[in-house]
Parts: sequence; C-alpha cells; structure tokens
Amino acid sequence: MVRASAFATRGSRRSFAPRTRRCASSSGGTSRRCGATSRRCGRRTQSRGAAARRRGAPAAGQSRGAGATSRRGAAGRRAAARAPGRRPEPPEPADAPADAPPAPPDAPPAPRAGPAPPHVSILLVDDLGWHGVGWRNAEVSTPTLDRLATVDGLRLSRHYCYRTCSPSRSALLTGRLAHHVNQANPNNRHPGGGVGLGFTLLPELLRREKGYATHFLGKWHLGLGTRELLPTYRGFDTWLGYFAGAEDHWTQRRAEARHDLVDLWFDDGTEKTPDGGGPARGLEGKYYGDELYTRRFESLVRNHPRERPFFAYFAYQCVHDPLQAPRRFLKKYAAFDGVDPGDDSAWAFFERNGAPNEPAHAARRRAQYEAMASFVDDSVGRVEAALRARGMWRDSLVVFATDNGGAVGFDADSGNNWPLRGGKYSDFEGGVRGVCFVAGGRLPDRMRGVELESHAQRLSIADWYATVADAAGITSITDTTAAAAGLPPVDSRSAWPLITGASKTGPRAGELVLSVPSRDGMPGSGGGILVGKWKALFNNQRSAVHNGPTYPNGSAPAPVLFICGDVRAGRGCLFDLDADAGEARDVSNERPDVLADLVARFNAAAETAYTTPKYAVWKNETAVRGHIAKIDAAYRGFWGPYVSLGDAEAAPFFELPPQPWDKAHRPALVEAQKRDYARRASQT
Repeated sequence: MVRASAFATRGSRRSFAPRTRRCASSSGGTSRRCGATSRRCGRRTQSRGAAARRRGAPAAGQSRGAGATSRRGAAGRRAAARAPGRRPEPPEPADAPADAPPAPPDAPPAPRAGPAPPHVSILLVDDLGWHGVGWRNAEVSTPTLDRLATVDGLRLSRHYCYRTCSPSRSALLTGRLAHHVNQANPNNRHPGGGVGLGFTLLPELLRREKGYATHFLGKWHLGLGTRELLPTYRGFDTWLGYFAGAEDHWTQRRAEARHDLVDLWFDDGTEKTPDGGGPARGLEGKYYGDELYTRRFESLVRNHPRERPFFAYFAYQCVHDPLQAPRRFLKKYAAFDGVDPGDDSAWAFFERNGAPNEPAHAARRRAQYEAMASFVDDSVGRVEAALRARGMWRDSLVVFATDNGGAVGFDADSGNNWPLRGGKYSDFEGGVRGVCFVAGGRLPDRMRGVELESHAQRLSIADWYATVADAAGITSITDTTAAAAGLPPVDSRSAWPLITGASKTGPRAGELVLSVPSRDGMPGSGGGILVGKWKALFNNQRSAVHNGPTYPNGSAPAPVLFICGDVRAGRGCLFDLDADAGEARDVSNERPDVLADLVARFNAAAETAYTTPKYAVWKNETAVRGHIAKIDAAYRGFWGPYVSLGDAEAAPFFELPPQPWDKAHRPALVEAQKRDYARRASQT
C-alpha cells in the first residue's frame, strides 16, 4: 500500500508532488533520479523497463510465474500488508469556470537557450461520442473544449481509433495499429492480457531520448498480471490510477466473481512506493475519480522544473459508465430542474445513481452523460490553467481525443455519434472516428481555428507515437527491443507536418486497417478497412445503429446488429465516405472492383495480425473466485498484480463457450482454436 506520507506536504495542505530520490551521476557533477533497481546513491541506474528485461522478463512480454516475480513482488506485498496508511488531503477543488471562460493568463515562460522539446499532455477521454461536445451539440455544456477546439486549437476530424478501450490505448502508447499489439485486454479471466514487455512505450522513448519527466493518471487497462506490466515499469516516472476498464466513479470499487475490491494504485517514483507502487489507501472514496486525477495533474505541473520537458498521459474515467457526475454539473441540465436545490439526499442519489435505462428516463440519462462531459470540460480548463500558471503553456502541445465512439445500444447506451452511424464495438464511423483536437503554444498560429476533415487528412491514434517524437526532435523511433523479440515493428507515422501546416496530407490518406478478426479480439466487428474515400466492412457489425440528433430519446436504437458479407467469399459492405458519411448506402454491388481491392488488402493485413502469446483461462468461476480471494488477502481489499499467477500459467487452455459473434465472422479462427486446444490436451 501507499502511505499518506508519500505525498509531500506544503504548508497546511498536502500536495501530490513527487519527491525524487537522487543519485550522483557518473560524471560527478549532476544528480539524476535513481532507476528501479538502484536503492542506494552512487550505483549505476537504469530504467524500470530495461531493468525488467535484464532481470529476465520474457521478450514477448507476457505473464511470468509467481516465482519469477518474487524478488520484488513478494517484498512489495509484505510491505503493503504491514503499512496501515493515513488519508492524504489534496488541495481544495478549484472554482467552476464561467460558461464562456476566456483563456487563463500566462506566467512568464522558462528562459531557454534555443528550441526545446515541447511539454506534452495527452488527454484521452473514455467513450466520448462524436455528438457529445458543445461545438457539435448545443445541448452539451463544454465551453472550454469549444474554445480550445474551434478558436485556439486545430480540429482533427478524421482521427481514427479502435472500436473499444484497451486496444486504442495500446495503439497510442506503442505506435502499433491495434491488430499488431492488442485487440483486447482481458483482466482476471485471462491473466496473459496486456501489452507485452517487448514493446517500447512512448514514455520510455521520450525519457530515454530527450530526458522527459513522464507521468500517468487515470485508466491504465494495459495489463496487471505482474508488476513489470505496471506503468512505472513501462517508462512512467509516477502514476496514480486504476487497472481495469471501469469502476465506480465515487468509491473506486469494482466487483467481480463475488469480490468487491478497490481499484486505485499509486507510485510516486520514490523509495516510499517501491516495486511499481501499491494501493492508494486513504484516497479511495474521498473524491470523484477524475477530480482526484485532475488535482494530481495540477500538483505535478505546479512542482515541475520548467526547464525539463514534461509528458503527462491523462486517461479520464469519464464519460464511461456508470453514469455518475457531481451535482454542480448535473445542475447545468434542464432534466434536473425539478429536483429541490436544497434536497441534499436527492442530489446525493442522482450523483451516484444513473437513471434507469427506460424510455421515461431518457432525458435524465442523457443529461447524466452530458454532465460527465461537462466535468471533463471543467478539468481540461484546470489543466490549461495549471500549465499557464507555471509558464508552460507556450511550450506545450496538448492532444485531446477519445478512445472510441459513444456507447449506443450497449453498455450505458447513452452516447451519441450523430450524424455518424454506429457506436462503440463497431467499425462503423460512429465507433471509430473520434473527437480530437490539438492545442497549446506549440501549435502554429496559422493552424488555430482550423478543421481538417478530408479523408486525405486522416490519421490514426497509433500515429501520436511518431508525431510526439517528431515534435520533440527524436529522429528514430525504431523499436530495437521489439525487433530482437520478433514482435511487430512500429506502424506509427508522424502527423506533425499536417498539424503544423507543412503538409496538407495526413499519414493515413491511403490505407488504414481498423480491425481484423483475431483469437483474442473484442467481440463486435468482423473487421474493416479504409482506402482513400472508400470503406469496407465485413461480417458481423455490432452497434450498427443510425444515431439521431437527440439520444437517448426513449426510442430503441436500431439496428443493433448488422451483417455484412462473408469476407472469405469476397463479400462485404462498401461505402463512399465522401458522398455518404453516415454509411447509409452500401455500394458493393455497384463497385465490385473496389470491393475486391479492399478485400485483398484486408486479407493481407489479417495475415500480419499479432495476438498475445499467453492466454491462460481460468477453468471455471470457482477458480476465478479463488484467485481473486488471494488478491484480496494480499492487498487488503484492493486490486493489484496477480499473486497467484503461477496457477494461471499452469492452467490448461480450453475451449471457450461459443459466442454469437463467433459463428458470424470468425469460424476459421474458432476451428483453429479447437485444434490448438486438442493439440495442447494431447501433450498433457
């Protein structure tokens, strides 16, 4: 666990500022931060990622047995079991901004001898719909985002992500298209999930090549099987956040297999939080989740040495379900006008309980989702204000994006991607074409207020890896570690020339593969590909709804499921996105030549798909519950890295129960899985 004393104290208030331990450098004249394997000053240091690999972490980077991690994990767990912890007290919340806030004033920037790498903040929102921001939907109150996107920033309206959460995050941080790194991230049922240790993540590249201070906040969702998969082993200096895909916004708890545990972890990069950190005991249940992470961001900036480049990856929990929002944001929406302003119990109920998914409650469900977007707006305003107050905004590059489209027909069923078709889980535009803009002082003035919306200006979420590196002056992003392990190379292409106006063409103006069928791919889509203005979709497409300008509105979304042709037979749906952005008219019969070309390209891409090598599956619910009970005991009520991973790795592969989407779009893969299972069974 993390002791409250790990948070530095300033005056009468506690701060989230990381305290850095120092080691004398080999030159003797400067100090630097100790590496993960060095506990005494004067010893040679190394990055946590490199340390993990040199300790013998598997090159392909997946799960290790309990014995392999015992050198660090056991010590960390024993310390966690002993330390009682105290509740830290972060600064008081900032006042809410006015409905149309001007840009905050700038402090003087740090003096520089010449061009330096920019401060980079990537703000990734969860499940934000295309129609879920104020500049597209007047019903949503997001004045700060509206200003940053339409006046002070550059809108990238052909920004494509993966159709679900974890693969988009994997693509962002590894620079690989999702089908070359991770098309799913199973948690407890599949302990081998996550991003392999052989992949070099963006923060590790930035820290190694340009000396960045690197920080992570919020939703990780990239693996928790061993400590080596945690953020501070993957290039981040510090992190405060949670492991899984979702949890209660107020209590930070999530339940699975009859165990209800807190999912909140902290590592400030010092001896106070060794071995990848520990449970953030004392912070759970004290703040709305993204409020906690916003305060952490403010503190990191406030205490950052301005002459050093700063990188923060802030992965918001909003606007992912459960639908929960602080009352001052709910009060912005007319659906809650009937609630007595002085009725504390009523507001407490609505803050913590989403309205039922029933037609009569559609307006309040919509308002709760939009109130979460308003919270994000408030938080981004505070991010901007913190950077300006520290004199860092003028040297900043701020990227705002979503990981996939809004959820329509599934999950919270409260997003809206109008006028695009589809939503989260599908490769229709509403599931993969996401809200995105760039702001900050490093954006050239001539690009402010501009919207890039042509297919020729297309880019992928995987392209931020090369784009940030390019902006920082890093000349090579070749991943030699991955190459040595036989892993897929970096796919990322720089969009920096497009962003600065030096080029009118985006890095994916030609071809972009959206997803391909794979053994561990998330359900929902049989795959899709973009080539120029053309788009082909194959097999099953889940959440294929036609959105409307107001949703939820009491009507049932339709169609929830849409079947395009079988790609194995050369069939599929074909759309001309320049003429039909809403994907309402399939032209595959009119242009069989174009469809044939896209089918061939898609099949070639599918042959290159990478899947996580280790995919152990717990045999039944009893085994899952027993495993989680061990986590509960080890971390005293918190989720954390597996303490019984050896059991998982010893578990046999077995045939998963058939899923409806299996038969629709990946029977060949299902058959291959059956053969693989039979082979493994015969060997044992």
